[in-house]
Amino acid sequence: MDNDPPVAADDFPEFAEPPQHKPAPGHHARQKPEPEPESNEAQAAADDVIARLRRERAEGKR
Repeated sequence: MDNDPPVAADDFPEFAEPPQHKPAPGHHARQKPEPEPESNEAQAAADDVIARLRRERAEGKR
């Protein structure tokens, strides 16, 4: 009788066998997609609100 519990093949990835195939010649690893340019719309909206509040404070409305 076997007292050891069954072990799945992926329970110990550090002991997994290396891949048995080689990449095709000329195959290159996928390059990371270029990050999207950061949107300045949110910052511009915040700057507009801050400018409005400063104007209102200077005029004595706030």
